[in-house]
Amino acid sequence: MSLMPLVNIARLLTREGDGRGAFALLQQLYRAAQQRGATIIRDHGIDLSPLIQTTADHRKICTELWVTLLVDGAKALASLGRWTEAAESMAAHRGVGQRLLDGQQITIMSLVEQGLHQQAADMIASSVPAEPWENAVAAILRIYCRPPASATSQDELDHVAREALALITEPESMTAAFRVRLGLTALDLTADQPTAHDADLRSAVIGVAVSDAYAARDVLAHHGMRSRMISHQEQVLADVLAASGFGAGSLPTVHGDALTTAVGQGEASLRALLGTTALQSDPASRGAGRADHLDVIWR
Repeated sequence: MSLMPLVNIARLLTREGDGRGAFALLQQLYRAAQQRGATIIRDHGIDLSPLIQTTADHRKICTELWVTLLVDGAKALASLGRWTEAAESMAAHRGVGQRLLDGQQITIMSLVEQGLHQQAADMIASSVPAEPWENAVAAILRIYCRPPASATSQDELDHVAREALALITEPESMTAAFRVRLGLTALDLTADQPTAHDADLRSAVIGVAVSDAYAARDVLAHHGMRSRMISHQEQVLADVLAASGFGAGSLPTVHGDALTTAVGQGEASLRALLGTTALQSDPASRGAGRADHLDVIWR
């Protein structure tokens, strides 16, 4: 997607804890695309009209930004704990389906936030999972969505631990960060009522975390995990973090030089491409064939 560099700014803002700013940025982009107009992003004017030459262009860019606003926008709000606001955004943009994807998960968390535990449980029960990981997430949410005074049976906790362990140990089943966070969440649920699978689950979580710096950071920040790790395991994960450059504040010179070179090459290529496009485009044909009635997603 041609706007991915701008979308990545929103993702970086979310990582930095500015979910509100990230959501606003994505909203600005989506509205500008709908209106075939311009907006201001981080004090820079962004004109989308050159990217929208035809009705097909308009449909494509609006659909892409609609999906981005749904997924990344909701995650930005959820990162701040604004579950209800995130759920409202999902619903407003028709992002809540039958599967236990982002829309349903965020809506369920919103219901819990409002104390509507039974409605949350009903939504989990009515979901239509299509992949194994959805069953694991559903098992976790069923326990989480119970009222505080409601007891959880040992069988349910065993089931959650087994589901999480099966997914984490399945080769390349999904991203490392997701698998680790799933495992950590399951361990949080079993903290007061340990299961026979907890030790294996902790080992599996560490085994995945050594391959991903984000996952390693999550594990090291998890008190329950860290209190049970031996010094060698901690050191291995710390080395993963050090190698990633997290917290360094700047790039090593060799990487900085490589990045600067790549940016220069990219800029030169873009200037050449945009120059060619400008010469080839016919201003008189711009807007030709635009439909009077556009699809509701991109209208």
